[in-house]
Amino acid sequence: MTISANTLFHFTSKYDTLIKILQSKFFPRLCLERGLWYPGDKKWAIPMVCFCDIPLSNIADHTQKYGNYAIGIKKTWAIEQGVTPILYVHDNSSFIGHGLDALNWSLELSEKDKEHLSERLAQVMSMFFMMKPYEGYQERDGKRRKVRFYDEREWRYIPPIGGEQLNFLTEEDFNDKIKRENINSLNKQYGVGFNPDVINYIIVEKEEEIVPLMHELHSIKGNFSYNTVELLSSRIISMDRIREDF
Repeated sequence: MTISANTLFHFTSKYDTLIKILQSKFFPRLCLERGLWYPGDKKWAIPMVCFCDIPLSNIADHTQKYGNYAIGIKKTWAIEQGVTPILYVHDNSSFIGHGLDALNWSLELSEKDKEHLSERLAQVMSMFFMMKPYEGYQERDGKRRKVRFYDEREWRYIPPIGGEQLNFLTEEDFNDKIKRENINSLNKQYGVGFNPDVINYIIVEKEEEIVPLMHELHSIKGNFSYNTVELLSSRIISMDRIREDF
């Protein structure tokens, strides 16, 4: 049985968000996650666009956590854009120790060369931002439950880290709405655009949403040919149908 698809799915919980992505790009947004380079449960807000490498037949659990709307993008296109599988680790992994050594080494070097501090830290932090716990706790709708993140088979696009203004935040700053939205706006410059021909699927929650979305597509991608939009319309499928047929 195939466990890896030729399509990467980006899920969202809102129809309006699906439309906005189709109208524009995949924009990195801050996501709060446990910082693996700190002891305990300290979290950092990391800019990212997340995808999963899960066949349609196995996405039921994923939709419960991330929503019933999705865009399925060709994996070959995603790889060209720098989207990559993340590394899952646990607290006893030697990789964590090596990463911490690299972080401490960068801090030591910064004492001698402060001019390049942000550049070195950004390189190390980018490595950690592509890592996720094998399992841990997730909060959704005010409820906290233990999940195995490894089952999500996540791929990520993370914009360049660092520069004149750091584009990630501590948990404390993330909880400040103004600071959070300022960084999300900053990261819009790193949005990834796409053409209809790289879309394999558009998923909506209910069957009755298919026809309205088909009408939307003619205005959303109006600068493309009629045949292209018609082909894209044919790739719309509902979660109702997926649950019945896959």
